[in-house]
Amino acid sequence: MEKVLSYLPLAALGTLFIPTLRFVIFPFGKRDKKVAIQRNRLISKVTKIDNPPMFVIAENETPVKVLNSHCTHMGCVVNFDANAKRFVCPCHGSQYNIDGINIRGPTKKPLHSESFKIEKDKIVVDYRFYDL
Repeated sequence: MEKVLSYLPLAALGTLFIPTLRFVIFPFGKRDKKVAIQRNRLISKVTKIDNPPMFVIAENETPVKVLNSHCTHMGCVVNFDANAKRFVCPCHGSQYNIDGINIRGPTKKPLHSESFKIEKDKIVVDYRFYDL
């Protein structure tokens, strides 16, 4: 029992650390950034863009949706599982379908959809840094 109680201060410190870490990662709430992506980078139905982290969903090499790849639970960057055709958060197990709609918690919100436009051979994304 004493051993269990000795970890209590560490657990309390952890509950303060997570919100502080979120503030460091997303310090000022929403910020916008224009990102240009070459259309020839669309190599599959779901193309991962690393900087800033997002996924471009395309049909016949035409983008139909751009998803911000930060999990809406705690901000971890989700991965796409091609076999299951879903986005999976490596931190807490949240899952989203191909449209970014949450299908398994702990998240309660879908992935953020980014607005974009097509300009010749580029996809111009109005990327937002969200305060989760």
